[in-house]
Amino acid sequence: MAVVDADYKFQFVDVGAEGSAGDSSIFARSSFGCAILNGTIETPEHKPIPNETILPHVFVADEAFLLKMNIMRPFPGGLSVADRQKRVYNYRLSRARLVVENAFGILAARWRIFNSPINCKLETVDSIVKACCCLHNFVMSENSQYCPINFVDAQSGNREIIPGEPWSLITGFSGSNVREQTISQLLP
Repeated sequence: MAVVDADYKFQFVDVGAEGSAGDSSIFARSSFGCAILNGTIETPEHKPIPNETILPHVFVADEAFLLKMNIMRPFPGGLSVADRQKRVYNYRLSRARLVVENAFGILAARWRIFNSPINCKLETVDSIVKACCCLHNFVMSENSQYCPINFVDAQSGNREIIPGEPWSLITGFSGSNVREQTISQLLP
């Protein structure tokens, strides 16, 4: 499980959970999850959105997570045509979550160790994953060639989203596949 910022950098990484464990239970047991759920996480001050309503900064999550003041998840299930605003919200939240998928995709494309089973002790695998995430963050900051423009989505001048190349075409993996492969290596 990971928290990724808008620059595709890992801000929190939790590795070593069992492959059968759900994201919400991994989150609740992690130091990051505990800090969020207990209200002890430090976040930037609330800011006004364009209509001057002041709102907190939030983390985007999928439907496996609880809706909290600072955790936004999609509206559940089959929304009707009349629920246009909710459907648009779900779509935009999904687009925001793609940043995490893209970060995992960049990681897998650049650190080839994730393209095959890692044959090490579990503790060593944990260290390898964390080290690669740290190196990823460093290289993302220092080397513009590390993440070519076509790796991630872009926005045109008229604010249309230009999709990046799908990770499955670049690496044979999506962010979900990389995460699942990592988990399966931890508990074969």
